[in-house]
Amino acid sequence: MAAHAPKPILPYFEGPNASAREERFWSYVDIQGPDDCWEWQRARTKKNGYGRFKVASYEMLHANRVAWTLEHRCDPGVHIIRHACDNPPCCNPAHLEIGTHADNTADKMARGRWRGGDHGGSKNPRAKLTEDDLPAIIDRFRRGWTNKAIARELPVDHALVSRIRVGRSWLKQSRALGWEPRRLIVQPARA
Repeated sequence: MAAHAPKPILPYFEGPNASAREERFWSYVDIQGPDDCWEWQRARTKKNGYGRFKVASYEMLHANRVAWTLEHRCDPGVHIIRHACDNPPCCNPAHLEIGTHADNTADKMARGRWRGGDHGGSKNPRAKLTEDDLPAIIDRFRRGWTNKAIARELPVDHALVSRIRVGRSWLKQSRALGWEPRRLIVQPARA
């Protein structure tokens, strides 16, 4: 299935209402210094925070696409507008670059912003422990503490402590501290 070209943006900024529309657009942008992010101050997409500009009563556009178009006075067409600053509401033309989806994916991978990146240990956005907590946990494993006793001293439940003990969580970090998890051996059912 071929990608369709988005509606052209530039025609909205030509003609008798063009200067008023452009002035309205920039009034919604918090313009700062030339190297700073200029954040969109109005509606944003819920999914990823991109600014949304109501260019006409029937048409919403991404604010970063409008900013790039106004700066370069040409339509991006099927291309996307990428943020060099990794800040979706930014409308500073100095931070915006035209490119393809492949370019955007390469940017994400190079900057470590993709979902498949390293989310181990405290890099996991839902982590309740840090690498500093792990040596004390490993020490308590070696001294025979139970999972519940260890969990009482930390902001976690005993299930997480158990996952660390058997190597289902924090495996790489635990091994670096000399802990070799003892995985539970499940005996096959007898016939």
